[in-house]
Amino acid sequence: TFLKGQVVGPLTVCFQAKDERGRFAYYNEQLRDLVVKTLSLHAAWQAGKLGGFGLPVLIFVDDPALGVYGQSSYITVTREMIMDDLGAVAAAVHQAGALAGVHCCDAVDWSILFESDLEVVSFDAYNYFSSLIPFTSSLKTFFERGGSLAWGLVPTLNEQTREEEADSLIKILEGEWHELVGRGIPLELLFQRCLITPACGTGLLELDLAERIYRLTASVSERLRRENGVVAP
Repeated sequence: TFLKGQVVGPLTVCFQAKDERGRFAYYNEQLRDLVVKTLSLHAAWQAGKLGGFGLPVLIFVDDPALGVYGQSSYITVTREMIMDDLGAVAAAVHQAGALAGVHCCDAVDWSILFESDLEVVSFDAYNYFSSLIPFTSSLKTFFERGGSLAWGLVPTLNEQTREEEADSLIKILEGEWHELVGRGIPLELLFQRCLITPACGTGLLELDLAERIYRLTASVSERLRRENGVVAP
């Protein structure tokens, strides 16, 4: 059992905030540094507060703007800059005694995250699983060094959520795992390094829909544990 905290990612903030000249903060070195340091302090503060409850803490950086990397309109956004900024936030989390993860609900270059100093990478497995395929080798290395993948298997869009049940979601997951096994990742490693989560956040959803999403998430997780001989504490 973990307690989870969350902060917005540096890339996302830096492509929302602007300097006095109207440029995105990402292109202002001083402002970008300020954003990264502020988020690092906030993440460390959350880790410290949550750690006071006596349970392990996992802090997620939610950075949907990672999807801009590789687009022609953002050619100055480099892999190294992304990894440096995320690494700074992760380092602050680690120093506060917590684990660090990143969530992105888009199709991105996942190798950036797999090669960063993170314990967990969270993605939308319901809608964007195919984006993971080109990075199977990086994923395997990530697993082998102890990383875990949070499968956002339960959709958070109204129609999708109401169409699915635990059985259908497990069938989707089994198909995705079969694809990765065929590409060289052992099934037992996929299971050992797996977390089941909603595909995205539920904070803006109607209460009944959010409750259904978390019931489905718990049901899928419990069944996977039971069918693989793991008894939940």
